[in-house]
Amino acid sequence: MGLKKSLILLLPYDIFEIPAIIIAGAAGFKIPCEIVRYLAGKKEQPLTKEDIKEYLILALISIILIVNSSVCGGLYNAENCGILFKVRE
Repeated sequence: MGLKKSLILLLPYDIFEIPAIIIAGAAGFKIPCEIVRYLAGKKEQPLTKEDIKEYLILALISIILIVNSSVCGGLYNAENCGILFKVRE
């Protein structure tokens, strides 16, 4: 199987998976960033309700994209199983 064909087979769920990983990384840095800002004296509270709300929204979007990527990958690979794994009869 050539590189072009492999990339075409992986593209449908990578469209969801790569942004999900980036968003999850942003969510992971959100809380430590806010704590550092608090310790530096730039904020009065370590975490506000708004900070927690933003974090939860980022986490939820990431989870939805990862689940969507998994479902797309599973369905796509099941549909194209004959292309990926040639079974000899």
